Amino acid sequence: MPTPKTEALSITFSRCNDFAREAEWNDWYDNVHIPDGHAVGGFWTATRWEITSRPPGGYPPLGFTHLNIKETAGPNAVERMRPKNPGIVDTWRAQGRLHPTQGVIATMPFRAIGRWKDKPAPSPRTTGLFLVFTSCTDPRVEDEWNEWYDNVHVPDVMQCGFAYAVTRWVRVDYHPFQTNYLGIYEIEDPDPDAAVRRMAQHSPSLRPKGRVHPNHCGGMNFTVRPAGKYAGIGSHALVPVVQQAP
Repeated sequence: MPTPKTEALSITFSRCNDFAREAEWNDWYDNVHIPDGHAVGGFWTATRWEITSRPPGGYPPLGFTHLNIKETAGPNAVERMRPKNPGIVDTWRAQGRLHPTQGVIATMPFRAIGRWKDKPAPSPRTTGLFLVFTSCTDPRVEDEWNEWYDNVHVPDVMQCGFAYAVTRWVRVDYHPFQTNYLGIYEIEDPDPDAAVRRMAQHSPSLRPKGRVHPNHCGGMNFTVRPAGKYAGIGSHALVPVVQQAP
C-alpha cells in the first residue's frame, strides 16, 4: 500500500503536570490516548516528541515538554483533521480514559503550503525536528515574503546540511497578529541540538549578504527528539489496522 501524502497536521503541545507520574503518563499516552485517537479517526499517523532543552526536574520556559503530531492525508485533509465528535474528550474523561495529569498547552492545526510541502513519512531516520514559527510583518507583501521564503530562505538554510528535509505550513485558523507560519526541519544527526547549532552559526552570514527579507520575523523555535513508543516511527506502524482512520 502506498504511503499517504500528508496534507495537514494537528500539533498538540502538552506536558504531565506531576513529574513523579511522568513515566505513567507517557505509558498512557502511548498505549491508550493515541490508539483512542485512531479509533475516532481523522489522521493516518501520529508521532511523539520531547523538547531537548528541558531542564532536569523542571518545566521549560515554553511551558510544554512534549508534542504529538497527527498527520492527515487525502481529499479534504484539513476538514478530516477536525474532531468528528467534539465531545469525545469529555467521554474519555467519564470513561476514565483521560489521564489526570494530562496538561494541554495548545493544539494547532496546519495545512501544507508552497514549494516545500512534501513531508517525508515518519521513519527511524528522523532523529529530531527543528520547528520554527515565523511571520511577515506587513500583510501587503505576504505573497512576496512567501516566495522569498520558498526560493531564497529555505535553500540558504538547508545549504549548511543540518537537516535532510523541510516542510512549510500555515495555520488553518489564520490570525493577523500571530506567527501563522511554521517550518519543520527533519534532522538525522544523532545529536539534533548539534545540528541546529551548525545552522545557527551559518545563519548570521545571510543578512549582510542581503539574503533576509526586510519583513521577515522569526518567532518561537525549538528542537525536539523522538519520545515514547511511536517516536518518529509513526503510530500507523504500531496501532492495529482496525483502529486506524480510513
